Amino acid sequence: MPETDNEVGPTEGSDHCTNRPPSGPNGQPTSAGGKYGRYKDAADIYEDGKHRRYTLLFSVNGAVAAITKLSPRSDMGAVGYWLLAAGMIAFTILMGYDIWIFGRNLRNEVGENISGKEHEGMFSRHGRFVLYMCCGLIVLGWFLMALWKQLETP
Repeated sequence: MPETDNEVGPTEGSDHCTNRPPSGPNGQPTSAGGKYGRYKDAADIYEDGKHRRYTLLFSVNGAVAAITKLSPRSDMGAVGYWLLAAGMIAFTILMGYDIWIFGRNLRNEVGENISGKEHEGMFSRHGRFVLYMCCGLIVLGWFLMALWKQLETP
């Protein structure tokens, strides 16, 4: 921040505007975005990759749930619903793992872990919490669906 009226504050593209640490351990300068170019380019890659992965997670789970609910053939039996739930739980866990690995790797490659502030930047503590909650609620939903169908089946 400027200390006098004559100094200029952070400019577009500076580390202060992007919430990126300006230096690494021992005050060494960090690269602007690693192999991804500028930090903004890396952030765009992160947002696009995250969006595609979450879209796949929610689309597949939503489509299978809709097909299961709307399917005229509802005589799958309790075992069929448990198998369906197990498959969708496995898919959800694998997608959650993929999203976690993607976020962690990009965070490390861009240098976000240098600052030691887990609550800032790409795939921060808050982002991981959202991922865990989304996947956990989906897994719980599939488990409860199978349990409900088992209790419903004579």
